[in-house]
Amino acid sequence: MHIFLRTLFVFLMSMIWLPSGIQAQQQIIPAAELLKQLNLPSGMGQVWEGEITFTQKDSKSKHIDDTQLGHQQEVVDRQTIQASATIRFCGCGRFYVSNVQRAWKETWDRGRIDAYYKTMCNKETADGRSEAVPVSPGNEVSEEESGSGELCPQREKGKNGQTIKWFDETNYDMKPKGARVGLTPAPYQGGYWLDAAVELFVNYTSEAESLQTDVCSGKRKSSKRLMTTVPFAQEPRSSESGGEDNKICRFQVHPVSRKFVLHKHIKFSDGQERIKGKFTLVEEKAEKPGDWDRLMVAKYTLQMKNYCNDVFNSLYEDLAMAEAYNDPTLRGRAAGDVSTYKRLVGQQAWQTYQSNGPDPIADTSIHMSAHKCAENDKTAECKEAAKKGEKCCVLGAKEAKESLKERCLPDVIYKAVYAHERRHVRQCNMDPDMFPPNNVDKLGVYETDAYIAGIHVYISWLKRNCPNDGRLAVAEERLAVLKANRTR
Repeated sequence: MHIFLRTLFVFLMSMIWLPSGIQAQQQIIPAAELLKQLNLPSGMGQVWEGEITFTQKDSKSKHIDDTQLGHQQEVVDRQTIQASATIRFCGCGRFYVSNVQRAWKETWDRGRIDAYYKTMCNKETADGRSEAVPVSPGNEVSEEESGSGELCPQREKGKNGQTIKWFDETNYDMKPKGARVGLTPAPYQGGYWLDAAVELFVNYTSEAESLQTDVCSGKRKSSKRLMTTVPFAQEPRSSESGGEDNKICRFQVHPVSRKFVLHKHIKFSDGQERIKGKFTLVEEKAEKPGDWDRLMVAKYTLQMKNYCNDVFNSLYEDLAMAEAYNDPTLRGRAAGDVSTYKRLVGQQAWQTYQSNGPDPIADTSIHMSAHKCAENDKTAECKEAAKKGEKCCVLGAKEAKESLKERCLPDVIYKAVYAHERRHVRQCNMDPDMFPPNNVDKLGVYETDAYIAGIHVYISWLKRNCPNDGRLAVAEERLAVLKANRTR
């Protein structure tokens, strides 16, 4: 059971079983190597955290009125696109994309009209002769089309009710959020290549109609074309209805993929902790009616993130909790009541953490928990535990990993919390009374053991990555005192 102080404080110090984790991403440049290239100490434990925003504004407009005596001729063609995408990421080299926001709005209307004020039609006279007779208004041909494109949901339900992520189905290179960001050295030019790509899916709908009026025959011919978008899980269909003079065509299409792509060379000074810039990717000015005005811009910001602070936050939380669980006076004050004991431990640990913890205090908590498997427990974790002959397992590890990555927290937090929960699994396998914990003395011993297991993971990482940080010696001294005064 891993207890985090801020959660305890907000919820009246109630007990929480913890989690954590991050799976190392495949890296274009190993972290230590990139830090070395940046002329930073390899032990600083730093990575990039950043944001790239693409914006697109396109428009065109044409209106030609060529009306002359006896003849109206008019052409209209207007279209606008406003779109954006923001990628948030962290890591080193090939980044983990933590969040993507997208927007797409597109509209168009176009058409033409070709109409005559009068048309000469051959009419048969009473004596059987053919005579040209003016008919007004005359023949007319017109076409109109309007449509729109809007961002569509990035998930849909499949035929069997399962959730389908379009990016998993359509672009293997940008799973699972439809975006990627990378930073690679540019050995010949110096500096680095900043690469980014993000995919959007757009739903399109449109309606087009054409009319032809022949005043001589008295016939009026029309046709309509209606387009709609259907999800990928559904097969597009088409149909026709009406007769030759009033045909209606309906057809369906899948969402259309749109992409923003960035590949630019950047330079920055050794040790520079913040980098930002702006690139104009496309810029076109209309030279005549009907030409496009286009502007596409990419803005980027990268900030060096120091993982040492995150790890010290988690370490100091665990030290405060271990010290409180090891305090024999709290067990005596609880008088055998487990709920009271947890509350007292949480209160004391929170006070210790606030007074002795790192500055600034940050939320680095993740959640997973040890679990005692029932006889017919069907969870995947319990099935795996049964194969190993174990009666207990850790739940929530997969979710903890994802949470850690999305918040740009270091992998060591997952490893430490997992070590904590695995210690509880060992205790559970040896002592069936561990779950639920109903003995104050036993709970104090077991929790202290579990917290020490996680503390060792943190200190080992800090020795490698933040060896010159003065907080490390303080933490080691507190751990030594804790071990020397263990209460059993």
